[in-house]
Amino acid sequence: MLDVSDSAFRRLLRAFSRHAMLYTEMIPAGALARGKVGLAAFHPSERPLTLQLGGADPRELAEAARVGEDLGYDAIDLNAGCPSEQVQCGGFGAALLKDLPRLSACLGAMRQAVRVPLSVKVRIGVDDCDSEGFTLSLAALAQRCGCNAITVHARKAILHGLSPRENRSVPPLDYGRAYLVKERFPGLFVTVNGGIHSVGECLTHLGHADGVMLGRELMDNPLFIARVDGEIFGDGTAAPSLGECKARLLELAEAELTGGMPFARVVRPMLNAFPGRPGARRYRRLLSSYREGMDPLPLLEDALQGVEG
Repeated sequence: MLDVSDSAFRRLLRAFSRHAMLYTEMIPAGALARGKVGLAAFHPSERPLTLQLGGADPRELAEAARVGEDLGYDAIDLNAGCPSEQVQCGGFGAALLKDLPRLSACLGAMRQAVRVPLSVKVRIGVDDCDSEGFTLSLAALAQRCGCNAITVHARKAILHGLSPRENRSVPPLDYGRAYLVKERFPGLFVTVNGGIHSVGECLTHLGHADGVMLGRELMDNPLFIARVDGEIFGDGTAAPSLGECKARLLELAEAELTGGMPFARVVRPMLNAFPGRPGARRYRRLLSSYREGMDPLPLLEDALQGVEG
């Protein structure tokens, strides 16, 4: 979710769900450790919120985790699943799955640095290290290092030969591996990730694990999250009508603009709010036509008005 799950995107999601745990995009631990705290800035309304870090230096990760705890994050997560070439060059992300002593050192240092819950996001395997035993060894490592939770992306990562996009679709899904982690390590909070697109699928996974992580589905259809409070968390909240969704988007945009956020940044996560609905193409076209000096709220109102049920 690099360049996707920024503060504007998270505030949009929070406007439609009170209970979902939100995550930052993967933030370089080295940058935070060197004082670039602004990279991790967030609005209090985004909580509950987890800071996801990327890195392979235990000292930098420990310091970055401390920064996150001091800023008020509810939990800290280490990304050990991203297969991008840029991340691999830094020796972190899924590359850490090929250097388990370093992964252990990183998680151990982070655990010693903070009191808030600590988690790690992994793949079920990497390259030729993709056996059931390997997946379980990752969970054992996480538990040994004091992690409270583990998120299992139910595909292995192929570090050479596949693009990041292909790594999200070509390696086959094996949700049973995530379920097995929960069975063998009942003390870990186990979250399933990968290829999940419906409430029904979420509920199926929650019959075998503790949590479900949605990424690309929310990027492509952010208002999907409006269903989770009532249908997954069971708080009795009804999914908002189309009119209520429009009103919330307008209210959110007005608040963000008043707070000084540029309109282009405000509407970027809103562009995919109505996939497949009549008027959605016009809605995206109008929002994309915004130029400096235009009056933004009337433009948004006009775009929203054309979206139909």
